[in-house]
Amino acid sequence: MRKMRTVIIGEVGECFNGDFNIALKLIEEIKSAGCDIVKFQLLDLAEVSSDDPERAWFQKLELQPEKIKKLIEHAELYKIGILFTPVSVKTASWMYELGCQEVKIASSFLKKKELLAYINQHFQTIYISTGMAELIEIQHVLEQFDKDKNICILHCISEY
Repeated sequence: MRKMRTVIIGEVGECFNGDFNIALKLIEEIKSAGCDIVKFQLLDLAEVSSDDPERAWFQKLELQPEKIKKLIEHAELYKIGILFTPVSVKTASWMYELGCQEVKIASSFLKKKELLAYINQHFQTIYISTGMAELIEIQHVLEQFDKDKNICILHCISEY
């Protein structure tokens, strides 16, 4: 029988408040707390309406490829896995081009067919968040991925 181990993911999300030095420090803190993976959310301002009241906040949090690369390097230095949640094919392609082999899909993006297709073509390990999804949506998403993918379904409680 194969022995399985629980993987602990430390979520950074927006907690770095747009301060890149805090983002780097959080990688260190998450590692010291015993987590296996640190996770960041990617944003794409092209997908945010110009009249969105939170646009300035999203702009502050947006991580461009050069910053993503530095986060990856910092995680490697501290020997902790790193995971990103892309919001678009553009942000997923940044991850792929920077050598990421794992990706997390937010439950709110389970219906983004173009993003799911890109992820299926380019990533081997896929973490799927389920917090805002119905069981039928999760089943449908699983059908979108090739059978040789390493799929990790995350039981999440979304409270926004």
